[in-house]
Amino acid sequence: MDGERFLDDLLLKGLLTTREDCEVTDVSPCIADNTRIKFMGKINRSLGDVLPVLYLSTLNSKLTKSPMILSFTVEQHNFMLGQDGDLAVTYVKDEAETEYIVEKVVELVNRGIKFNVSNKRDLNRLFEEKKKLSPMSLYGLFPRTDCGECEEKSCFNYAAKVFTGETRPDKCPYVDKKSIESAITPVNLGWRISFA
Repeated sequence: MDGERFLDDLLLKGLLTTREDCEVTDVSPCIADNTRIKFMGKINRSLGDVLPVLYLSTLNSKLTKSPMILSFTVEQHNFMLGQDGDLAVTYVKDEAETEYIVEKVVELVNRGIKFNVSNKRDLNRLFEEKKKLSPMSLYGLFPRTDCGECEEKSCFNYAAKVFTGETRPDKCPYVDKKSIESAITPVNLGWRISFA
C-alpha cells in the first residue's frame, strides 16, 4: 500500500511519465533491413536528470555529454534517448512492436525517475567504472578455461558477446552471474525488454 501511495504521489507531482506523454512522430523503413521499420518519437519531459541512471542500468550503452544522448542496443534494436525527450528506435517489426517499445521506454524512464527520487548515493565511481568496461576487462572476470559450456569457442568470445548484449551472462557455470551483471549494469532497475 505504501508503494502504491508513493507512486500516486509521484504521478500527482507530475514527475512520472505516462504513455500519453510520448508521441510517435515519424515511421519510416529501416535502412539496415527494408522489411523492418524505424520510428522517432518525443517524450514530453526533459530526460537530462534520468539519462545518467539509464546509462548505468542498460547493456551496451553509451552516453554523450553535449548534447546528452543515451544509446543502447537490445536484440538488434538500436535505441536513442535525448536529453530533450527525443526517442528513436531501429529494426522494429511493425506497429504493434512500436507500441510495445514505447510502453517499455516509458517504463524505463519511470524506473529511472523513481531511482533518482529514492537514491542519494554518489554515482560518479560507477560512471568511471562503466566507462572503462570493455570486452577485455569483462574477460578478466571469467575463468579463461575455454571449456565451451557457454556454447562459445572461448571465454573471450563469450565475454565479448555478454558485453554487447548478444548473450546472457548466466551461461558460464564457473562465474557468479551477479558479479558479471553488476559490472555491466551497476544500477539494477529491474527493467527488461524482449522481442519474439
